Amino acid sequence: MNKVNNKTVDDFKKHDGYGKIDFIGKIGIFGGFSIVITILALIYLAVHGINYGIDFKGGTEIQVKFNGAVTIDQIRDSIKDMKLGETGVQTIGDGNEYVLRFQGEQGQTDKETNELLNASITRVKEKITTAFADKSPDFRRVDTVGPQVGGELKRSGLLAMFYCLLVILIYVAIRFDYNYSPGAVACLFHDAVITLAIYILVGKEVNI
Repeated sequence: MNKVNNKTVDDFKKHDGYGKIDFIGKIGIFGGFSIVITILALIYLAVHGINYGIDFKGGTEIQVKFNGAVTIDQIRDSIKDMKLGETGVQTIGDGNEYVLRFQGEQGQTDKETNELLNASITRVKEKITTAFADKSPDFRRVDTVGPQVGGELKRSGLLAMFYCLLVILIYVAIRFDYNYSPGAVACLFHDAVITLAIYILVGKEVNI
């Protein structure tokens, strides 16, 4: 055992340089690659936009579990004659549990919008209960966010991100060196933009 563990300095020197990547020496290549990827991500976001979920654009989310196999197309067909606006159905957990999202009708006032929304929720439940009576649908959760609240959450989220980057900029400048702070913030921006672009590319919604 001692023979295996007692490595000499010469043994390590033989492997010196292996597994190392000279990032600083190749800063032009890696830096250029990062800039190109960031620009492509920004272009993609500008063209396709951000797929905001109900938390940001308002709407209703109903989670329902069936006692038996049900497909997304069957759920869509059961409510297709309703004026729900933009509608989405997504499976969660096992194959018999779904989340139904819709925006619903908009009224002239907040009160009228809420009344229309409550009526839509009731009708959706009735439609699904009738269409899948043999599957005993269990409505586990109903969440509603008004468009005004969604807009406020979006603004608050953007402000929170801005202030976080600003605080990091100041902290790095004070704690280390002010020359490093713009680079640190640029790296965070680079990571956030690329992550968001990939998130949108795979069809995910952005929620809180």
